Amino acid sequence: HSAIALEKQVKTHLRMKLVYLVLLLALSYEYVQLLPTGLRATGKVANDRVHADQHKEDPEYHHEQFVGESQAEIYDHLPPRAAKVQLSELVDKIDENGDSFVSEEELISWIAHVNRRMIFNEADRFWGSYKTSDQPLKELEWDTYVRLSYGEEIQQGENLHLMADEDRKVTFRVQLDWDRKRWDLADQNKDQTLDFEEFKSFLHPDDFPHMRSIVIEEAVRDLDVDQSNTIDIDEYIREMTRDSYDMSNESRERHKADFKKHRDLNNDGKLDVEEVGSWVMPEGFDHAESEARYLISMSDGDNDGKLSKQEIIDNHVLFVGSAATEYGKVVDEF
Repeated sequence: HSAIALEKQVKTHLRMKLVYLVLLLALSYEYVQLLPTGLRATGKVANDRVHADQHKEDPEYHHEQFVGESQAEIYDHLPPRAAKVQLSELVDKIDENGDSFVSEEELISWIAHVNRRMIFNEADRFWGSYKTSDQPLKELEWDTYVRLSYGEEIQQGENLHLMADEDRKVTFRVQLDWDRKRWDLADQNKDQTLDFEEFKSFLHPDDFPHMRSIVIEEAVRDLDVDQSNTIDIDEYIREMTRDSYDMSNESRERHKADFKKHRDLNNDGKLDVEEVGSWVMPEGFDHAESEARYLISMSDGDNDGKLSKQEIIDNHVLFVGSAATEYGKVVDEF
């Protein structure tokens, strides 16, 4: 692997969450205000019209939240009938109290578990590649990380002058600097090394509150095309439509309205660092809770606030696509 590949993978993960946050956080502004007072007070009804419209081209997102990225890929290759059978057995595991329903609490617990497992598995895969002996790796040193991620010739930036390609030289130097900033923040005990728990936060900073500042900095870095240290409306729309098949004027106008009404809190026509933080990693936001509420809002046919096995199976495309997950691992690990 390479550090550039690792960074690309993390950026993709962050970008998916960033788009998803825009959709979910809109609930507390506009749609919820249209609800009856009782529902508005509970905060448990998702904006299914907006959410479904935005994600209809990308159902893989919800599959990954429900079963994990690698498992979702396996599910996608199963025929619908096989997916439904395995999904039925999986639902029995999610139903912790055995009452034949999946409650919001049980779904939150499951999604949080899937997210923790994805983070662990990915970190474990990279962690093993940094071993330099037959002994288990307990702590990762910065020098080792740089050498095995970037190569001997640019370890610690000492040999960057030997690179003939000036563009590559600048790219590596900049990336090393950003890696070091993230490293130092992940290093909570300040011993200049990362243990496995710290490495998880280095790899997935958006899942660890103490890494919030670097998530915001990196978001501004990636989205701020004109290097003004703010995100203007064009940069915002460019990001929100980056992976979308819907490039219509209607889509752009929708994102523009969202920017003005929900993102640009001080109405100055741009997002400062604080506003970017409220967007990409809002404090107190519970991803598992929001995803669970969305899945229930889209599948709860009788509106009783919980899901029967049949309701989940009837909506199997939403949960796992046209198929299911690496069923054995999911069940065994839960």
